[in-house]
Amino acid sequence: MHQRLRRSIFRIGTNANPDKETERVMVQEELIRRIAADTKVTQPVVKAVLDELGYKIGNLKPGDEIRTAAIGTFSVSHQNGRMGRNPKTGAWVEIDPKNVVKFKAAKHIRDAINSV
Repeated sequence: MHQRLRRSIFRIGTNANPDKETERVMVQEELIRRIAADTKVTQPVVKAVLDELGYKIGNLKPGDEIRTAAIGTFSVSHQNGRMGRNPKTGAWVEIDPKNVVKFKAAKHIRDAINSV
């Protein structure tokens, strides 16, 4: 599985910006097409699965988690309000509290990325 993972993650089309030749980006349509081709599942089914995953992640509450051995752990935590600086003016501004999504990649993904 690790070789398949490496092939799927690291063969990504280049970004449309010609000034950033080294930056590589995969958009959702390309991801759907590649998953469908690798798994022999139709593109609408792959899109529905990704949409549902996004919906499930979007409905997490602070303290909730979604754990998958194949991908990793998605969680939501609360970030307290704080004071920050406007980088343009240098003025102090209040940053409102918010909930943030966190993601920790599965160990085999971290290992694959770090072995490059």
